[in-house]
Parts: sequence; C-alpha cells; structure tokens
Amino acid sequence: MNNGIWRPGTLRGLTTPRQRRRELRADGRLHPADYQTFAVCPGPWNQAAERLIENAIGCFPVPLGLAEHFVIDGRETPVIMATEERSIVAAAAKAAKLCRPQGFRTLSAASGCLAGHAVWGGVKDPPRLIAALQVHADELRHAALRDWPEFETHGRRVCSFRAYQPSPARPDLVVAEIMIETGEAMGANIVTRLIESYAREIDRVVGHNRLAAIVSNAPAALGDTVAEACWPGSVLPAGLAVRLLDLQTWAELDPNRTATHVKGIMNAVTAIGLATGQDTRALEAAVHAAANRVGGPRPLTQYRVTDTGDILGRITVPLAIGTVGGATKHPIAGACRETMGANTRARLASVMAAAGLAQNFAALLCLAGEGITAAHRHLADGRNRHGTP
Repeated sequence: MNNGIWRPGTLRGLTTPRQRRRELRADGRLHPADYQTFAVCPGPWNQAAERLIENAIGCFPVPLGLAEHFVIDGRETPVIMATEERSIVAAAAKAAKLCRPQGFRTLSAASGCLAGHAVWGGVKDPPRLIAALQVHADELRHAALRDWPEFETHGRRVCSFRAYQPSPARPDLVVAEIMIETGEAMGANIVTRLIESYAREIDRVVGHNRLAAIVSNAPAALGDTVAEACWPGSVLPAGLAVRLLDLQTWAELDPNRTATHVKGIMNAVTAIGLATGQDTRALEAAVHAAANRVGGPRPLTQYRVTDTGDILGRITVPLAIGTVGGATKHPIAGACRETMGANTRARLASVMAAAGLAQNFAALLCLAGEGITAAHRHLADGRNRHGTP
C-alpha cells in the first residue's frame, strides 16, 4: 500500500467523508482495515466534521473524563476534560478534594476583549499619519461599520483604537490596533473582519494598501481571569509545603522550568477547551505569551503559606474563549458546558482557571513528594485493581 504517487486534486468534487475514504481506498492509499477504522465515526459526526474543516475523511475521538470534587464560587461543579493523557483528570480531582469545602474562588473573570492589527510599510511620515489616525478615530469607526449594522449586537463594541510604530528598527512601519469587546464569542473572525474594514478606510489615507490585517493572539487585550484556593496545611506531610514553595520559586526564576510548569496548567485548561469547542491553538498562544512577557518568566501561579499554616494558591491567566460560534456549536461541546454549568464566558473562564490551578497544585505536590513516575505507576495499579468504569 501507499506505493503509488498521490495525485493532487483526487478528492475534488467529492462532498462527503465517505466518498473521500472510498477514493483513498481505491487509490491504494487506505488499507481496507484502515477504511473500516475511519468509518466507525457515526453519521452525525461526519456531518459535523464536514462543516468544520475541509476534505474531512473522519473523526479522531478523544476520551472525555470528569473530574469530581470541584467547588467553584460555592457551586459543586463537575469538570469535563477531553484528553488522552493519563492522570490529568485524577490529579485535578485530588487537588480539588483537598481544598474542600471552600474550594476555588474567582477574583476576576476575563473581560472578553480581543485585539486586531493592520500594518503598513513604506510610510513617509509615520508621526503625522499616527496623529491623523488618532484624530479621526471616530470617523474611521463609523466608516468601518457602515456596512455592518448588526455589529453592535450580542454585547459587541469597539473599545479603543490607536496607531503606533512597532520598532525603531523599521521606522517606516505603522500599526493600527483596535480592541473589540466580543460578547460571548471568542471573536477571532469578528475582529479580523472589522480590522480589515478599518484597514480599507486607512488605505485611502496612506495612499497604498496595508501589508496585512489580522486578529492578534497576544494576551494584553484579553484581560486576566484570577482565581484562588486555600489548601489546609494539615493535608500535607511534614516538610512538603516548603518543598512545594521551592518548586514554585524555581518556576519563577528559570524559564526552562517555567515552560513545563505552565504546560501543567494547560493540561487542564486545554482539555476543558477541547471539550467545550474552543480554539485551543489561540488559547495556548495567549497563555504561553503571557508566561513569557518582557521582564522574565511568569509561571502564572503564586503560592504562599498563611499565618495559620495553610497554602494559599492563586492563578492569573488570560483566556481566549467563547460560548457561541465555531466549534462551540457542536452538540458534545454544548453538552459539556451544560453539564458543568458553564454556559457563559465568565463562568467557563472560572472553571478553566480553577482547574488550571488545581492541576498545577497537584503537579507540584507530586513533584515535591513521590515524583511523577511513581505517581503514574500508583494510578495505573489502582486502575488495574479496581477496573475502569
């Protein structure tokens, strides 16, 4: 199999995953056994895949797990994660159980803003152009929205506009930036459409077309979701709290550790994002950018020992999420949000932040104690003894 030369355009005109699989099989690219593997995806899933991507040939199922014991802002909250990685669900649930009954508290939720940028090169007098754009910002907004009367519905609005030079290294470059409150949508398509509309108006002022106009995945516009939890000192073996805080300090000082520390947070955040139909690439991009801002690594979590000997943990994380649009319309995504009681952007942000903090605390607890390998082995032993429901 697969010895022939693939002919680009072979799938042209084929409109269903089933037709494409048949063509792959006929071409010798798909073994009959693999054809059956791809075909196990039920009809509704194939239809959803066809709506979401191009040239769909099937679906790749990912396990959905439920982490129990979470109390978030006083509400019992089953947390659903889509992940293939062992121990993520169990670790988050363990950390959540250890801080009951108070659980997790949201201090602030994401604002729901997103930025878009357009850039021009070869600008003869950048300061003059920037000043002119700032003066005429309101006129630009009205012109950009002229053919989009329904824009300011569903909680959407333009929050701000500015123009700037990104670097002295290229003084001829000018960037226009808009900040948009996107309501319940994550908003990437909304922002890209509007910054393109702005750019068309500015093209007339500049005298030539922009280089590009696109949404930004930078975290600044998103705002941060902040959550905290307190773990009683009595649940930790003697000396473990000091070791845990030392590990946190390591993540604050060493970018080599920061990357893995933040990856641990995202084990939970991305898994919830996947289960609820989020753009997980945008979600990851903003968080990792926030962890690597100018000034040194930022592990996104903080821990300290309180006067009573408890450990207070806090997470500060930008979340590019939404509850409408894109893959959030998938029935499984909707069912996951409904089960978690996370049908608004703010509530979903609270759940993600709490789970991210729980996952991080569990990882530090494991590292400070028996270590990752031993913890995975004990989890596997427990699964083998008791079975998996």
